[in-house]
Amino acid sequence: MRRLRFAAGLTLTALAERSGMNLSTLSGYENGRHSPSPRSLVRVAHALDCKPADLMPDAMRAAA
Repeated sequence: MRRLRFAAGLTLTALAERSGMNLSTLSGYENGRHSPSPRSLVRVAHALDCKPADLMPDAMRAAA
Protein backbone atom coordinates (compact mmCIF):
# COMPACT_ATOMS: atom_id res chain seq x y z
CA MET A 1 0.00 0.00 0.00
CA ARG A 2 2.77 2.43 0.89
CA ARG A 3 4.49 1.91 -2.48
CA LEU A 4 1.27 2.70 -4.37
CA ARG A 5 0.53 5.67 -2.12
CA PHE A 6 3.98 7.11 -2.75
CA ALA A 7 3.59 6.50 -6.49
CA ALA A 8 0.32 8.43 -6.37
CA GLY A 9 2.08 11.28 -4.58
CA LEU A 10 -0.21 11.06 -1.56
CA THR A 11 0.50 11.50 2.10
CA LEU A 12 -1.14 9.15 4.55
CA THR A 13 -3.42 12.04 5.56
CA ALA A 14 -4.47 12.58 1.95
CA LEU A 15 -5.18 8.87 1.50
CA ALA A 16 -7.28 8.89 4.67
CA GLU A 17 -9.30 11.80 3.32
CA ARG A 18 -9.74 10.24 -0.15
CA SER A 19 -10.72 6.84 1.22
CA GLY A 20 -12.84 8.11 4.11
CA MET A 21 -10.83 5.93 6.46
CA ASN A 22 -9.09 6.64 9.73
CA LEU A 23 -5.44 7.70 9.49
CA SER A 24 -4.35 5.33 12.28
CA THR A 25 -6.10 2.41 10.58
CA LEU A 26 -4.29 3.07 7.30
CA SER A 27 -1.01 3.44 9.16
CA GLY A 28 -1.66 0.08 10.80
CA TYR A 29 -2.20 -1.52 7.40
CA GLU A 30 1.03 -0.08 6.04
CA ASN A 31 3.03 -1.16 9.08
CA GLY A 32 1.54 -4.64 9.22
CA ARG A 33 -0.19 -4.14 12.57
CA HIS A 34 -3.64 -4.64 11.04
CA SER A 35 -5.03 -6.57 8.08
CA PRO A 36 -7.64 -4.79 5.97
CA SER A 37 -11.03 -6.33 5.38
CA PRO A 38 -12.11 -6.89 1.78
CA ARG A 39 -14.31 -3.80 2.00
CA SER A 40 -11.39 -1.71 3.25
CA LEU A 41 -9.19 -3.00 0.42
CA VAL A 42 -11.79 -1.82 -2.07
CA ARG A 43 -12.00 1.62 -0.46
CA VAL A 44 -8.23 2.09 -0.46
CA ALA A 45 -7.91 0.76 -4.01
CA HIS A 46 -10.54 3.22 -5.21
CA ALA A 47 -8.71 6.08 -3.48
CA LEU A 48 -5.42 5.00 -5.10
CA ASP A 49 -7.02 4.31 -8.49
CA CYS A 50 -5.83 0.70 -8.55
CA LYS A 51 -7.25 -2.80 -8.20
CA PRO A 52 -7.68 -4.30 -4.73
CA ALA A 53 -5.35 -7.15 -5.77
CA ASP A 54 -2.61 -4.56 -6.34
CA LEU A 55 -2.65 -3.91 -2.59
CA MET A 56 -2.06 -7.53 -1.64
CA PRO A 57 1.45 -8.81 -0.95
CA ASP A 58 2.98 -10.79 -3.82
CA ALA A 59 2.79 -14.06 -1.86
CA MET A 60 -0.94 -13.66 -1.33
CA ARG A 61 -1.56 -12.84 -5.00
CA ALA A 62 0.35 -15.94 -6.08
CA ALA A 63 -1.71 -18.14 -3.75
CA ALA A 64 -5.05 -16.68 -4.92
